[in-house]
Amino acid sequence: MFARGKAKNRRLDRASVLEVKSRARATARARWRSVGWALAVTVGVTVAVYCGARGWEWLRREVITDNALFALETVEVQADGRWLNPELVQRWAGIRRGDNLLTIDLARLKRDLELVPQIESASVERVLPGLLRLRVTEREPVAQVQGWAADAAGRVAAAVYYLDAGGVVMPAWTADPAGQGREASLAELPVVRGLSPAQLRVGHRLDLPEVRAALDLLVEFGRSPMAGLTELKLVDLTLPEVLEVWTSDGTHVTFARTHLQRQLGRWRLIQAAGAQRAKRVAALDLSLTNNCPVVWAEAPEAPEARPRPNPPLKGPKKNV
Repeated sequence: MFARGKAKNRRLDRASVLEVKSRARATARARWRSVGWALAVTVGVTVAVYCGARGWEWLRREVITDNALFALETVEVQADGRWLNPELVQRWAGIRRGDNLLTIDLARLKRDLELVPQIESASVERVLPGLLRLRVTEREPVAQVQGWAADAAGRVAAAVYYLDAGGVVMPAWTADPAGQGREASLAELPVVRGLSPAQLRVGHRLDLPEVRAALDLLVEFGRSPMAGLTELKLVDLTLPEVLEVWTSDGTHVTFARTHLQRQLGRWRLIQAAGAQRAKRVAALDLSLTNNCPVVWAEAPEAPEARPRPNPPLKGPKKNV
């Protein structure tokens, strides 16, 4: 009985071995098929990428780059101020007539324009087939500062820089035959004194509390009633915690660095009181909160009210 059982079990073992071998062969065949498909897909993708790259190169060379249909013909420059001229903006942009309009990197062009110290912001628009629009927002200078700069020969000489209301340092504008009025207007800007030439880095912002206070004073003065009666000519930052100011009529006024609007209002009241007595203010200290020391001078006649300076005119759209 045990012999018969043993023989029966051997037959079952042989069937199991045959079944395992059959499954192993099927698994091997499936694995080789997967490897073959993977190789075929890899080769196909490589060929497609190569053909696509060569096709794009041909398309860019034959249709885009060398196609005169998209040659730049007109550069339209629009500035919102009165200082920059279209030729200067176009030169800063580094573009020329005949450049392929499709190959101009608009993002890079916008970034390059906004790196110019005289430009606060810029926008660029491409209009096919041959028009490029440049719109720039100029930095409006509110003060001038004295510094040093190297000329073309490497010699150091005195130079004038300009500050906008945010404290960004700007170089002198390039002189041109049509810019005589512009140069005269810049020469009339108030002078800020007390800065080291090493602090004047073109394109950088002066984040100093005394500079911030001086620029705030110039902005607030332009909005105050005193703007029609006199002009600020010099702002001295030498003394700590105060601003010393000299006006066009020789008045010396000392301001605290805070609450400038309130101090300008007090100055207007004192000036009006002096006008009633035929006197003018020679010196005034507004930095004290409880007192306003005043030095009076004789005024032969009451000062005439001066008209407020006109705001910067919007430059018309110009084509180059």
